[in-house]
Amino acid sequence: MAYIIDDSGSIGNYSFQRGLRALRMMIDRADRTDYAAVKFSTNANLLFHFVCGCQARLNLMSVPYTAGATNTQAALRLARTQLFLNPISRIKRRGGRAALVMTDGKSNINKSQTIPQANLLKAAGVEVFVLAVGNYNPAGIQEMIGICSVPYEDHLFRVDDFKSLLDVVNLIPPNSKPLQCKKAIADPS
Repeated sequence: MAYIIDDSGSIGNYSFQRGLRALRMMIDRADRTDYAAVKFSTNANLLFHFVCGCQARLNLMSVPYTAGATNTQAALRLARTQLFLNPISRIKRRGGRAALVMTDGKSNINKSQTIPQANLLKAAGVEVFVLAVGNYNPAGIQEMIGICSVPYEDHLFRVDDFKSLLDVVNLIPPNSKPLQCKKAIADPS
């Protein structure tokens, strides 16, 4: 699972931290899998290659908020080229490939490339989910539908805000086999 995390200026640091907390909670509730992460605002940045859930959870505890514009297409391209198609990323050859795009809105940098980049990611065998947080204009929701895999009803999830996201994640039953790390790491949030 690759997390593609929007940290544009419209989100704000407080909501961004809530979003990271929700992603860490999802790791706690998931079956054992490897995670990688990309974040994007004006630029897209690789946060970490595929690692176990414990390490991913730890890595997500120290991600800084940068703000900026919304360059979704660059993040989708980076996830495809540097994570899913790059053996250096430590992606396993077998098993499912999925990406979760967490965003609050429509692209505003090279926006004409967002859907084509999403299509290239999906053509690489990646199932793409979108977690839409907030209120969006009709063009924004159309872009999110175009980013996710089909049927979009199974791949697009909407919540009003990052607090609601935390509430929804809390409804997911915890994994019956909790993550075990070499060192116990407490989440301060």
